[in-house]
Amino acid sequence: PVATLPEHDPFKVDEIRIEGDWALLNLTSQPFGTAVGSDGAPPNIILGVAHKVSDTWSVFLEISQDYEQVLPVLPGWLSWLRERQTALSSTSADSTQTVYSIPGLPWAPGEGWRYNSGPQTDGHINEFDFGTPTKGVSAMVRAAESGSVAYKNETCLVIIRPSDGLQMFYQNLARSDVDNFQIGQQVNLN
Repeated sequence: PVATLPEHDPFKVDEIRIEGDWALLNLTSQPFGTAVGSDGAPPNIILGVAHKVSDTWSVFLEISQDYEQVLPVLPGWLSWLRERQTALSSTSADSTQTVYSIPGLPWAPGEGWRYNSGPQTDGHINEFDFGTPTKGVSAMVRAAESGSVAYKNETCLVIIRPSDGLQMFYQNLARSDVDNFQIGQQVNLN
């Protein structure tokens, strides 16, 4: 079956990471009429896992009912998916009691970066765009929170905080820096 969202292109497999008989799948979809990485249009992300038995792969997407059934048997390198699902399930059970912690900032203590803009569309009310201290001069971007890489393209990384599923988008990164990461990799708060 094809996974779709209203007003979005169908999801496509963006990246697969295979270790042994397990795989992590990263599927993405863009709102209609937007290009990958365009301002104000981050991709929607669905994660999934696949398990190989004999020569057959079974796929479990996080939007499917059978996904939670496979979580208890995931190998160690995929354990963060269990933590993420537990956090998402506990926060959605009673949405009036959801406690949400604000992430840190993606630069070292004592530094100051330029504030470029805040939320620009209704669907993106929690987005803030910061620029390097000197426009046009690159600077070290640090993890605002610990989490796992859920998406990457040439100049963008998305880190998911497992405690509540918060997605943090790091855009306009150097391609050589993005190449140092892979889907599912743990990223620690600096």
